[in-house]
Amino acid sequence: MEVSLFLGKVIALYFIIMALFLIIKKKSLKSTIENFWKNDGSMMFMSAIVLIMGLMVVVSHKVWTADWRIIVTLVGWLMLLKGVALLFFPDWLKNLSKKMMKDSYMLVAGVIWFIIGLYLLMNVL
Repeated sequence: MEVSLFLGKVIALYFIIMALFLIIKKKSLKSTIENFWKNDGSMMFMSAIVLIMGLMVVVSHKVWTADWRIIVTLVGWLMLLKGVALLFFPDWLKNLSKKMMKDSYMLVAGVIWFIIGLYLLMNVL
């Protein structure tokens, strides 16, 4: 349970901070993402970091219960899948991210991330 609480707090705070950034700084995020896809070194570095983070969560948190802890488990698996996809399918992710850079999508995604972050935070405090 201690691992669940720790990871839940980290993920909750990450989601809240990134949601606010996504909502408030849309334009700067768009240009950052566009520049990211132009740099193979950045993509390789990011894939390694996301892959390692995903592996750490997946290996340390195997909780498939019908409560807030499943969010932690799912986030770990999604990070792992994203890390693998960045390594093996970067063009597919690049095309997907271009489609998702619409202001309306970013606002909806930011609100969803914020709600998930608040839900996690309320359960781990």
